[in-house]
Amino acid sequence: MKVSKSIIWFTWILILSIVNFSCAQSEYGDPIQIGQQFPNITFESIQNSGKNILTIEEMKGKPTILYIFSSVCHASFTPLPQLNQLYSDNKDKINLLLVGLDLEDSIRNDYETFQKLYGLKIPVTFNSIINKKYNIRAVPAVYWIDTNGKVKAITNVLDEKYLKPFVEGKSFEFIDYSSEGKEKLGAFNENELFLIEGNGGSEMNFIQRSIVTKWRYGMPNYSPSSREDGKDYLYDLKYLQLIGRSLPEIYRIAYFGLPYWSAYNEKEISENYSIKPVLEIKDSSKFDFDYSLGRNLYCYSQVLPEDKRTPNQMREVMKRDLKNAFDYDVTVEIRSMPYLALVASDEAKIKLKNQNKKGESNESIAHLNYINRPIKNLINTISYNCDLIYDKNLPLIDETGIEENIDISLNAVMTDLDDVKRALKEQGLEIVQKMKDMKCIVIRDPKPEISQNTQTGI
Repeated sequence: MKVSKSIIWFTWILILSIVNFSCAQSEYGDPIQIGQQFPNITFESIQNSGKNILTIEEMKGKPTILYIFSSVCHASFTPLPQLNQLYSDNKDKINLLLVGLDLEDSIRNDYETFQKLYGLKIPVTFNSIINKKYNIRAVPAVYWIDTNGKVKAITNVLDEKYLKPFVEGKSFEFIDYSSEGKEKLGAFNENELFLIEGNGGSEMNFIQRSIVTKWRYGMPNYSPSSREDGKDYLYDLKYLQLIGRSLPEIYRIAYFGLPYWSAYNEKEISENYSIKPVLEIKDSSKFDFDYSLGRNLYCYSQVLPEDKRTPNQMREVMKRDLKNAFDYDVTVEIRSMPYLALVASDEAKIKLKNQNKKGESNESIAHLNYINRPIKNLINTISYNCDLIYDKNLPLIDETGIEENIDISLNAVMTDLDDVKRALKEQGLEIVQKMKDMKCIVIRDPKPEISQNTQTGI
């Protein structure tokens, strides 16, 4: 099962730390840990189940998985269609129970919208007691409980590759998202050099210095935020450090100096720079990454003498380090690339114009209501929730011609692009794919070296 990448980019943008796959935190009782007996909680008002009331004790004898989700975190909703199929294929082997934290009033309505759209048939209940008593520190949270009621793993994804060994009672490798595991994963001080004196991992785990490493379980994730003062991304940085990042992102910073694409950033970026590199290489497997599962992520740490620590110099050194580490030939070229355009009918330009109302924003996984907001806010929300940028590599560009603030209400699953398109069409808006010339990072295999001893004409 491939878990939606919205898990990843929703949370990277929010907090950019190793707990970036989580979205909601609390400060209540002691959290449940791996190796403990799971408390004998009683769940009530269970939907899609033969029983209205069910306890952990009653689930013993069969491997049990609890999937904790919340409306606070859209990313905890997005895997539900995939989990529905997983449950359908394995319901004779496992107990699977969705537990929605009813910390907010909208979760039942949001879940009902998802249930109708995707035909969800997984047993589900809504309960906040588990959060208050046992401190569910972040969602999504997945508790893997064996046939004897003991917690075997706590993860942030319900990945199918974990399922077979779990059902068979075998151990499996996973990213530990228990409170103890998170403390270990988050042991990184951004003001100190990566790997020095154990900052983020073992000092011996490096390829070169400047350090280039393969990301491993237990390492942190880190990337500095974009600057709000308009200065270069690398301006005033003592160290350039990118921890647990994909190769497309690392190359993008080396050649463009641009860490993120967003409607919050300059429109010039999304219109003129391609987020996706053009790969003209025989083996592109290193570029096939997955942040949620930690696949094909790398770390880069660089420090230069203070008098040479300029953005241009840092990027030049970074380019040489990448060449040494991966040996690709890289150029920046103008290529015709796809993008998505948001367009508006003439009627929509009139209909959506703000009616001198006070500004307001309300949104959930299944609804959006903007009053007196700029069109770029709508574009950013759609890009962000539908993973247009980092999953589909397609920027959404404003071509509506709407200059004034707008009033708009959408009833749609905000993580489902097709459903969003349907709701937009009702408002006279449309998302269409187009092509335009953009600056692209082109990555090629190195040309074979010609031996100096080679003679011609003989």
